[in-house]
Amino acid sequence: MQIKPVKPAPMQLDLFGMVSDPRYVNLIPFYEALPRTVPGSGWAASIKRNADGTIAPKKRSFMYDKKQYSLMMSPAYIEDANGKLEAHFP
Repeated sequence: MQIKPVKPAPMQLDLFGMVSDPRYVNLIPFYEALPRTVPGSGWAASIKRNADGTIAPKKRSFMYDKKQYSLMMSPAYIEDANGKLEAHFP
């Protein structure tokens, strides 16, 4: 059986790339296209802080399937051995 895209896909499911077989979606390639890390070189200077000193979320843009998307990436808060929380981007 060959899986074919459903046309037109419902707008709310457009990101998931619905196909003719409901057991399959194209979510993995979309997820893999997301910029999930912050490269070290040059990024430290671009990290902004909130008024309380915490690290502000970072907005990233990327292309997928010839469409422009943006995402807001928030830092993870990791507790050190002394119980202090530190914000880190992956």
